[in-house]
Amino acid sequence: MQKQIKYWCISFIGGSLVIIGTIFIVLPGPAFLFLPIGLAILSLEYIPVTIQDAGFSGN
Repeated sequence: MQKQIKYWCISFIGGSLVIIGTIFIVLPGPAFLFLPIGLAILSLEYIPVTIQDAGFSGN
């Protein structure tokens, strides 16, 4: 149960920062701060998928 709460909190906070950062691209604001911080927070929970994991081959 505690693991699910951590998962949802990280997803919500990171996703919110990424959304705010994308809004700040158009509006005046520090988008260059919000986007990388939001993506860094999301990377704490989500494992990146490689090309090998996705099943693509080089041929």
